[in-house]
Amino acid sequence: MSAVFALAEPRRIKASHRRRRKIAVGRFVQRYYDPGIGRFLSVDPMASDTNNGWNFNRYNYAANNPYRFTDPDGRKEKAFDPKVDPERNVHPGTETPLTFSDGTANADAYNCHSDAWHDGQGDPGDAQSAVAGSPKWDDSPVNDVSNARENGKQLDADSPNQAGDVVVYGTDANGNGRLDTAELWAGDVHSATVTSVDGDGNTTRVQSKEGQSNVTDHHPSNQNPAYGTFKEWYRP
Repeated sequence: MSAVFALAEPRRIKASHRRRRKIAVGRFVQRYYDPGIGRFLSVDPMASDTNNGWNFNRYNYAANNPYRFTDPDGRKEKAFDPKVDPERNVHPGTETPLTFSDGTANADAYNCHSDAWHDGQGDPGDAQSAVAGSPKWDDSPVNDVSNARENGKQLDADSPNQAGDVVVYGTDANGNGRLDTAELWAGDVHSATVTSVDGDGNTTRVQSKEGQSNVTDHHPSNQNPAYGTFKEWYRP
């Protein structure tokens, strides 16, 4: 049986996990994992989901089903599998440029935040869009995310999803397990809408308006590489 060792302060690394020399313990960014007992050696940093009984076991790995799921960072993640999951599907004719070819502003231009949170109609919480002449362009999801958090609409990472949920991509630069205001204003922040889930509530497809570009359907882990990989989930 593998021994339990004292844990160092968690820190983020680029690799999904690393093996400690001479001990059979893997480090999965947030936690250490002991393959001998099939459990993590510290509790899950994400809050328990009251809808899933297994989630109360704060030491389990990949929902106790490693043949079906992966858990590369010690939280919960279902990696994109190009052999199983459909590739990105771009819908032609949905490009909404900020300006037309003659240089005039496109008042109907909208981006990912406007699409995911407001059906392309802009954020009424923004006093005025920073993009002149484009009132539908949502500058940032800060207002929407803040309101969703205040109203208890943020979902636990392990909670089952449903169509219409919103996933916000970004970078948890300070490693505190959430996207802070400054991180929500960063250039790699992106919003997408859940369009389909499997029988267990795992999101299989999202719809994403990538800036001025086309609307795209894609697996939640197959987003544009310009956006961050840290995810938060909301039910508007």
